[in-house]
Amino acid sequence: MNELTSCDGRELKGMFSAATRWLERSAQSINTLNVFPVPDGDTGTNMLLTMRAAMEEVSLSTDGDAASIANAMAKGTLMGARGTAALSCHRYFAGWQRGWTANAPLTAATSPIHSPSHPSTPTKA
Repeated sequence: MNELTSCDGRELKGMFSAATRWLERSAQSINTLNVFPVPDGDTGTNMLLTMRAAMEEVSLSTDGDAASIANAMAKGTLMGARGTAALSCHRYFAGWQRGWTANAPLTAATSPIHSPSHPSTPTKA
């Protein structure tokens, strides 16, 4: 397996697309695991719907650089957020979006994700 040391817009879009496909296969299993804060059984479904909204936003983007893809993911996860877990997902993508400049690939040295907080506690970055 090759170590990923950087990521351009095409690769980033491909990774998010693969993650969405994984959620399509796994949403029901995630639903059965959901027990906190209440066992409502819809976390997997909500995450899938949120990622589909994000990928729709990516498909509307006219630019293919990493910054534009990250911006579309942040906007799509916010506008399409379903449930608390999805809002946490948006915070993750918003952190990535703030960390990129136009046409700059993500590298291990420039990753905008530094110190994650508890996943169900949205925080101001």
